[in-house]
Amino acid sequence: MSVMQESILKMHEQMHKIMDAKNPQERERLMQVHGHIMHQYMQAMKDGGMIGQGMMGADAKSGTAQAMNK
Repeated sequence: MSVMQESILKMHEQMHKIMDAKNPQERERLMQVHGHIMHQYMQAMKDGGMIGQGMMGADAKSGTAQAMNK
């Protein structure tokens, strides 16, 4: 499994834990863990060259929208 797929799976599992948490302190702790996993995922995308033109139809460097279907 790729690092990207693992990160997505971890975030998905973490969201289920957050939704199931009964204690507000536990929910907050789980949200912090989720944020950390998201940060790692975003860093991996940036390091892997996936951020830039195309991923969401925007150029991350300039912040301008690009047409998805040219």
